[in-house]
Amino acid sequence: MNEKLLSNSIRKIVLPILLFLILGLVFSAPLSDFINLEEIRLNWVLKDLILLSIIAFVFSKEKNESSHIQKIRIQKLIECLGFGVVVVIFDSLSAIFYAQDSFEMKNSYELLLLIFSYFLISFYITKNTKKVAKA
Repeated sequence: MNEKLLSNSIRKIVLPILLFLILGLVFSAPLSDFINLEEIRLNWVLKDLILLSIIAFVFSKEKNESSHIQKIRIQKLIECLGFGVVVVIFDSLSAIFYAQDSFEMKNSYELLLLIFSYFLISFYITKNTKKVAKA
């Protein structure tokens, strides 16, 4: 799996880009006036670029990629896919049982952002947690 990941230098490029994209999303009204584009279209372009940046960050190597980190990465990828399935099922059931007149499910952007955020958080917590030796 190590050979199929992006290089670690991608992380150094993606993080500042991600920061600027999030700032652009926060200040999208003045930015849309400046570049003469509708704010809704600019928001979707920025959201897509944010998602692509997160995907590039998730699929890039760690600085010291070991077999232990690879095992954690595979385990957390499987876990985050399961998490996504649970979210979709829960969202559809809650929409069916609790929706009054409107029936709306999460869009794919929100779902992917949720899945990759879950992966990043759980991966870094697991990776940085020290194992305590049992007595």
